[in-house]
Amino acid sequence: MSRADLAFENVTDTDEVMRVLNEASVRGVSVFASIVAPGGFTRDYELSIKAVKGTRLVLTPAAASPASTVPQLLPKEIQPGLELELIFSISSGQYAIRDAIADSSLTTITVNAAKSLLRQQRRRDFRVPIRPGTVECWLQRVNMVRIGPELQLTLIDLSAGGMKLKWPMQGLPEIKPGSEIQGRMKLSPGREVDFHAKLVAVFITGEASQDEAPAGFEFDGLKQDEARAILFTCLQLHREIYGR
Repeated sequence: MSRADLAFENVTDTDEVMRVLNEASVRGVSVFASIVAPGGFTRDYELSIKAVKGTRLVLTPAAASPASTVPQLLPKEIQPGLELELIFSISSGQYAIRDAIADSSLTTITVNAAKSLLRQQRRRDFRVPIRPGTVECWLQRVNMVRIGPELQLTLIDLSAGGMKLKWPMQGLPEIKPGSEIQGRMKLSPGREVDFHAKLVAVFITGEASQDEAPAGFEFDGLKQDEARAILFTCLQLHREIYGR
């Protein structure tokens, strides 16, 4: 992935800002927030859109469960003036808002996106390149054939929707689009996630001596907390690589 794939485009047209916010509200998308808390620590939260007022976005903590009707309280340290980064996805791509909290209550925060809305990626799931040693991936099964012992693979990039990794061209069962794999990943800062994934494509260069080839997979059946853990790892790695 090139740096251009993560390029930020500032959305300055007021009508476009309101269109993006309103679509996000209508679709009920999750908004993931990274907030710089007192002391310089960055914390990640999942939020829901409560209201859109022009270019102002009113957010509330996501419910602990879909059936929950009890309002979730915000941590006490979340106050007006704190810097934050919001990330959400709609049909036209992935967007971010980087600004300070304009207003807050016990259950809501308000952010003005008039001058701080950024178009990040024209893809559904936020994706980051993986540097060696940051996320580890082990292969356990290919099309239900157990790999023993499990084989460590090198991740190229990762998102909550899928991954690209270096696939060994020898020693494993043959794969083609739709082939299924199972394995586990060790995320930053140490949580492990079991995964099932389906092959989308193998990028063969045509070299007869090619030992490994990039292979793209989509995750299949990830639980919500597992997808959230992967996304928060991606956000953390993005901050470390590209800065806020």
